Amino acid sequence: MKRVSYSGWLLVLLTLAVMFAMRTLDAPLRTGAAPQGIVSFELAGRLDKTRAVLDSWTPRGRIFAGISLGLDYLFMILYGLTLWWVIRLLALRFPKGSVFYAGGLLLSAIIWVAVGADALENYGLIRLLTGGLQASWAHIARFSAQLKFAIVGLGLLYALVAGLLLLFRRK
Repeated sequence: MKRVSYSGWLLVLLTLAVMFAMRTLDAPLRTGAAPQGIVSFELAGRLDKTRAVLDSWTPRGRIFAGISLGLDYLFMILYGLTLWWVIRLLALRFPKGSVFYAGGLLLSAIIWVAVGADALENYGLIRLLTGGLQASWAHIARFSAQLKFAIVGLGLLYALVAGLLLLFRRK
């Protein structure tokens, strides 16, 4: 069996560390209008809901939201690289021509669409957070977030199923 590189595992650890930091920044953003914190802002989709989320945040909360959105640009590169690496690592362990081989390689490339959607989403959210309250930014942010979550979810599902298949195939 091939050895897994230390740099890949370092990437996983960095991704988890930034994820933890972002989770900490999200705590003051959980309000009645934003029960999921920044995710409620991402998925608001309409100007009235976006305003309700923003109005529910204190000035300190808005600062935390801004820091979180800035840190998310680093996070998107980290999770993109991590998912690309994990999915590719698993896909290459399947026979060439198999569905899991081809599907995994395709999905590892599509992960970058999620990263691009995340970047567009963040840009829209930053515009909304800094006073550019336009319905189009709320719509763009929501669509981009939904696309990102769908692709990342598919990537995580692939990693789980492929990992289990490889584990049971080994036994």
